[in-house]
Amino acid sequence: MFLFIGGIGPRTITLDKQARICPSCGRLTLYLKRIDQYVSLFFIPIFPVKRGEPFLSCEGCGASFNEQGGPRFRDERSTEQTYQHSNRILIFSQIVYQIIIVFYQ
Repeated sequence: MFLFIGGIGPRTITLDKQARICPSCGRLTLYLKRIDQYVSLFFIPIFPVKRGEPFLSCEGCGASFNEQGGPRFRDERSTEQTYQHSNRILIFSQIVYQIIIVFYQ
């Protein structure tokens, strides 16, 4: 009997180690980051599937901005696309769960 644990998950990568001043809190804790989606096997990221867009993230207050310093999500379409992507991952994980249940019965 072999148990396969795998899936797709996010991984945050810091692109630039140079700190910037956060427009929200005023501290020097703003870094350029990107969230990539990786295929993982037994919770170890194996290879990237989708490369995310770079954004600025404050480690002090948690605020996120685009590269120009504006809000990270400019319109409703961006947040809707993010929601749809998360929904697809949830559906995929439910299907995998059902397959595992069928094999163990």
